Amino acid sequence: MIWAVSQAAPIRRVKVDGHLHLSLGANCASGGFVGNVSVGGCVVLGSQQQFCLRGCDIGQKMVGGAWSTVMVGCKTQDGCDDIWTKYHTVDQNGDDKIVSTAPKLVVDEKAAAICVEKPFVFVDETDKNKYFLAIPKNKKNSTGTDLSSKLSSDEKVLIDNKNKVFVAWPTHTYKEVQGALDRGAHVIFTPATYNTDKSWKTLKVKTEGQVILGLGLATIQAPEDGTPCIHVSSGVDGVRISGILLEASNVGNQYEGSSLLQWGEEGKQDPGNDKNPGAIHDLYCFVGGRSVDRNVGVETMVKIFSGNVVGDNLWLWRADHTKLKKKEEPNMPDLSEYHVTTFGECKCDTGLLVHGDNVTMHGLAVEHTYGDLVDWHGKHGAVYFYQSELPYDVPGEYYNAGDFAGYRVQDGAKGHTAKGLGVYSYFRDYHNVTVPSGVVCHSKDGVLFEKSFTVWLNGFPGLQSVINGEGDATVDQTNVYHVDQYPLSR
Repeated sequence: MIWAVSQAAPIRRVKVDGHLHLSLGANCASGGFVGNVSVGGCVVLGSQQQFCLRGCDIGQKMVGGAWSTVMVGCKTQDGCDDIWTKYHTVDQNGDDKIVSTAPKLVVDEKAAAICVEKPFVFVDETDKNKYFLAIPKNKKNSTGTDLSSKLSSDEKVLIDNKNKVFVAWPTHTYKEVQGALDRGAHVIFTPATYNTDKSWKTLKVKTEGQVILGLGLATIQAPEDGTPCIHVSSGVDGVRISGILLEASNVGNQYEGSSLLQWGEEGKQDPGNDKNPGAIHDLYCFVGGRSVDRNVGVETMVKIFSGNVVGDNLWLWRADHTKLKKKEEPNMPDLSEYHVTTFGECKCDTGLLVHGDNVTMHGLAVEHTYGDLVDWHGKHGAVYFYQSELPYDVPGEYYNAGDFAGYRVQDGAKGHTAKGLGVYSYFRDYHNVTVPSGVVCHSKDGVLFEKSFTVWLNGFPGLQSVINGEGDATVDQTNVYHVDQYPLSR
């Protein structure tokens, strides 16, 4: 099976009898996510830059890959010891060939300390006219898939399109969707773009265990007053926000404090519930890209103030290119057939802000924001797999003054663990950008970083070190610069 993808195209709950190929030659290979998948043969990473696999059964070997591979709670027949082996792959012409490659860094976390599988829709085996919403319970210290496990009665809900599960269509109003949430119903969004007329307010989730599930990249455009598309209230445990694309709008002078998803309230203590954590699955946030309005913006894409929230594949993207307006020509035709964003367009400061304690991320990608891409304050946070690109279009006078980083852990965020972190640079427009470290950690209390690295993709160099001054500067485009463990000694 070939699943040659990049971001926003995960594969879940699939059984592959043979090999699983995750790239097509050197194409479609800038990183991705696989979760709860059984593979009878090899997982062939090919030329994938980075890849995250969580909760998978792999019958043979993990082979190939370019820079970094992260596995969390995966069972492999042969482990990763022979990952540098020759293997068969398929090139862009569909021809079989033998290649040899080796990822520079491999993380093999034997068990997922906490795992929450994504909700899904299924048809009743005995009555094909009945559809159910499955809401799997969380698992602790889990390994492998749960494809053979049967759902208990409290893990499935009949889709009645009324009291228990409301199915939203683009013809539904904000009042109808919020009304369903207010009466405690789960909401399934059908494939469409919602709030195109900008009449919607924030969808407020206030019921324990409530699910918002998007099908087919269902998209919600943000309100124009700077409030988020979705807000999960403090003290509401077990919520699932899954399969949704959130898109920034033009918020004008309401930029400060704006966000696309907010979990909890700033300044309000909410430890969450480790026995019933909240979860985010396949969440994609876009600041520009599909819109021809380059004045869209949001200060922070995702804010998490509550504790015990689990993320499972998030891609938070400030656009580096957008659609062309009618009859508009590309502004940089040598680089792209689209409009290439320049400084001040599609503004966003931060991808992910975390104040909650015990927040875990499996598969996190943040790209091109103007400030710290990730800003982490909460205690005992954990991130397994991080892929990021610093902004292409920032002038040194702005970026150097802010002393920004690709990933920042603040003082007081004790017990932070991060494995498989990658920070890429492509300073396209200005030669004077300097970034002292791709990863910055101010906390010294029980922190652990493993397999952190930086890569110079193109443009001008500027990354001076990997983490806290450790690791070489990215001075050429042929090497991956990494720090195997930080602190260097514990």
